[in-house]
Amino acid sequence: MAEHIVIYQVLILAILIGVGFFAVRIRLISMEMKDGLSQLIFKLTLPLLIFTKLSELHFDKVLIINGLWYFLLVYLAFLLIFGVALLSVRLFHFKNGETRVFLAHSLFGNIVFLGFPLMDALFPGGKGILYATLYHLVSSTLLWTLGVFLLSSGEHLSWKDSTRKLWNPNTVAFLAGLLMASFHVKLPELYSDTFGKLGDTTIYLSMIYIGIILSVLTPKDFIRYPKVLLLSFNKLLLVPFIVMIAVSLLIRFFHIPLTRTAFSVLVMETAMPCMANVVILAREFGSDDTLAMKNVFVTTLLSILTLPLILWLLQLMPL
Repeated sequence: MAEHIVIYQVLILAILIGVGFFAVRIRLISMEMKDGLSQLIFKLTLPLLIFTKLSELHFDKVLIINGLWYFLLVYLAFLLIFGVALLSVRLFHFKNGETRVFLAHSLFGNIVFLGFPLMDALFPGGKGILYATLYHLVSSTLLWTLGVFLLSSGEHLSWKDSTRKLWNPNTVAFLAGLLMASFHVKLPELYSDTFGKLGDTTIYLSMIYIGIILSVLTPKDFIRYPKVLLLSFNKLLLVPFIVMIAVSLLIRFFHIPLTRTAFSVLVMETAMPCMANVVILAREFGSDDTLAMKNVFVTTLLSILTLPLILWLLQLMPL
């Protein structure tokens, strides 16, 4: 039954992506809306989603210990991802420009516009958002350090500029929500209902945004780039499976007190399709942004099929 719920949720997201895709194709909306919609999501609705979900949590010893272990295991997951990506690059003899984009897209997935709404839908009550946000914090620290270094061939941002990127409305909302939950402070019902419902629009706006991005890309020549398919296999199937097995073995061997929700969110976040922002960074730092676009297009389409599969495997995995 659980996998049916998962498939149902993913189909909802797929339909919403289709709405954005066809709305542009039939000129119901214009491409000029893309940047404005991205700003609306990233700076308003997503922070409200994070804040309202986290502020409603009841923190106890179990949740705190889970969060700390989860944070460490996310770094381990990124180390495994990077190892698989490096091995693939060496085995398949990538060119220099291809290597940089392949490594960056192997590491960084669409954990905001797709990951946050999906984790909230699959694991309601705020805990899905909590673990998704912790994963996002780790990913952000690596994106603006290691990610920029990879894409720029060493011409990286200063430490000050990288740190400034980490300080955004979403991290502020995360910290504010944690503080309110920790001190058991509740918003008045009028504000919690209003802000909560506005935050819930993130799932619809995010999927429409992804659809708008996909509408400007074409699948006609991606078959001529088998390395895109290799990345898709690695990112959507191989790496999540490796992380699933490795983390479950660590939990058993070292008796790590990690809940199934935290474990599931960790694995699911590693299975997200490629991050669209990497396309922008690749263009900014002189890497192959055309290849990056193909990565985003193909992995996003295929994730509609692979995400339910990963979730089904998670249901079978004993902890």
